Amino acid sequence: SDWALATNNLANVYYERVRGNRANNIEQAITEYHLALEIYTLDEFPRDWARIQNNLGIAYNIRIRGDRAENLEHSITSYYLALQIFTREAFPIDWATTQHNLATAYSNRIRGDRADNIEQAIAAYQSALQVRTPEILPKDCFLTAGSLGHLFFKEQNWTAATGAYRVAITADEKLYQSRVSSESQAD
Repeated sequence: SDWALATNNLANVYYERVRGNRANNIEQAITEYHLALEIYTLDEFPRDWARIQNNLGIAYNIRIRGDRAENLEHSITSYYLALQIFTREAFPIDWATTQHNLATAYSNRIRGDRADNIEQAIAAYQSALQVRTPEILPKDCFLTAGSLGHLFFKEQNWTAATGAYRVAITADEKLYQSRVSSESQAD
């Protein structure tokens, strides 16, 4: 399990790596994640397995090589696998993060009916916002509500976009208030 942890961490480093060829780095990250899954199995290490599935989903979502449509399908599949373990009840923050990531993949999806994909993306973003609230997770809420607002804006649903952007603004205000409060306590 220590080897699998190190391999997962190495994959994360490749994913974030700035130097070298970006496409090669992402490919190496995907390879390392798959290697870690040889040890982190669903039966033996369910939470680690789900975390790597989520990481794979992210890597496939931004993958440069290969067929874009196929990469997005791999991404979506990985997120659904992660959601087998990351339930709202057991792991609410991981669940919400995976819902956000799933929404992003659906909003980019090439295969399937565009309207259905957008509907799936909206539903997943809204699910994520059940946990990623301005009060509890303002930074994550800002990201998810902003992404939902952008999606509604792209779809020219102005009323829904405005509502999502308002949630993002509320989250941003909470972040600002917490920074001001932290700075005043430090003085």
